[in-house]
Amino acid sequence: MIINTLDKSDLYFVTVLGCFVRKYDLTPREIEVVEHLLFKGYSNREIAQVCFITEKTAKNHIASIMRKTSVKSTRHLASLYINFLHDFILSKPSNE
Repeated sequence: MIINTLDKSDLYFVTVLGCFVRKYDLTPREIEVVEHLLFKGYSNREIAQVCFITEKTAKNHIASIMRKTSVKSTRHLASLYINFLHDFILSKPSNE
């Protein structure tokens, strides 16, 4: 995973990602691809290089993620995650 540190803000971020992953039943490799795609802005080729897979395999993972989340583009996937994050923040208990 890209997220290496676990200070309070990162732990919260991992929790949001964890809820997103559970909701859409993403595999560990799909999680890695989502991180590179959404959080780093990597292209299919760059994802393939850092994940040590072929570009075709990266595209297959992205297609699977899009199918599971019912989106039609990576831009729509980014929007879905942002809206998920927004809803998560709004539902967060305010006792901090």
